[in-house]
Amino acid sequence: MPWTENPDDDQANKLKRKRQALVGQLQQHFAAAANTSPQAIAAVENMNIVGNQAALDFLHSGFNGKAKVQYLQAGDKIQQSPIPGLSIKVLGPPHDKDFLAKMDPPAGQRYLRLTDDGETVQANVLKPFGEKWIVDRRKFPSDLRLSETDEHHINQQLADTSLEGLAFTIDQALNNTSVVLLLTFAGQTLLFPGDAQYGNWSAWLEQQGSDELLGSVRFYKISHHGSFNATPKSAVGKMQNFAAMASTQNVPWASIPRLPLMKALAQQAKNRVVRSDSLPVANTNKAPKGPVIANLPEDFVKGDFWYDYILKV
Repeated sequence: MPWTENPDDDQANKLKRKRQALVGQLQQHFAAAANTSPQAIAAVENMNIVGNQAALDFLHSGFNGKAKVQYLQAGDKIQQSPIPGLSIKVLGPPHDKDFLAKMDPPAGQRYLRLTDDGETVQANVLKPFGEKWIVDRRKFPSDLRLSETDEHHINQQLADTSLEGLAFTIDQALNNTSVVLLLTFAGQTLLFPGDAQYGNWSAWLEQQGSDELLGSVRFYKISHHGSFNATPKSAVGKMQNFAAMASTQNVPWASIPRLPLMKALAQQAKNRVVRSDSLPVANTNKAPKGPVIANLPEDFVKGDFWYDYILKV
C-alpha cells in the first residue's frame, strides 16, 4: 500500500484528515444542489473513506493476518520477492508534497480532444455557471466589455475554484498516491502505475535514467483507465517494443479512455493494445461497449471475461 495509507506516518494522517473533511463538505453541498454533475458525485463517492472503511480495514489487516502489509514510497525495493528471480522497484508515490501537488500535467503533456469545429479543449472542464447566466459579450457596451483574454483568464480562475473542480482535484490527488511498480523477470520489464496521474509520474520521469527505464518496458498496464492526464506524451514516445492493456469504459466519464492517447499507444506498440470493454461477455448487453477487436494482437489470449498477454522469456 502507498505510504499515504500508513497510520504511523504523520504527514499521511494529516493528508487523510484534510481530504476527508473536504469530501464531507462536498457531499453535503452536492446533496443539497440540484444541478451537480454525475461525474462530480461519482468522484466524491470514490473518495469517501468512511463508506469504504470496511474494505480499507481488511487491507490494513493484511487480509485478516494472511499477508504482510508494507507501506511503500518512491525509491523502495521489495527485498523479499514472492517469486524467485523477480525484481520489484517502487517508482511512486513520492514522499514529497510538491510533486503530489502537480495534479495536472503541463499543456504539452495532455492528450486533449477536438470539438467538431476543430477547437482544442481540455477534458472534464466544468462550467461554473448554468447556460441561463451566460450572456454574449457582444451585447455589452464596448466600455463594459471584457477582452477575450480577460474573459478566458476569469473563466479559468472560476473553474479552478468551483466546488466540482475541487472534487476532481481531490480525486486526482488520491490517484497520485498510487503505488507504481516496475517488475523485472528474466530480462523482461513490466510497468504497473495503478491510477497514477501526472504528479506521480513526473517525480520519476525527471530522474536520470528514466528514458532507459521506459525503453526497457515490455508490458504496460495503462494508467488510470487511459484518462487524459495519466500517461504523459513523453512517456509514450519513449516506450518502444511493448504491449499494453487498459481496464476502462466510457461511463460515467465520456472522456475515459482518452482516444488520442489510446491511438498514440496503439501506434507506438504496433497495435498490441487491448481494452477491457472490447471483451464480449455474456449477459452484459447494457454494459458500455468499446471498439470490437476482430483479431487479437499477437500473444494476447481471450478468457471468459479477461484478456491474457503471454510475455515470452
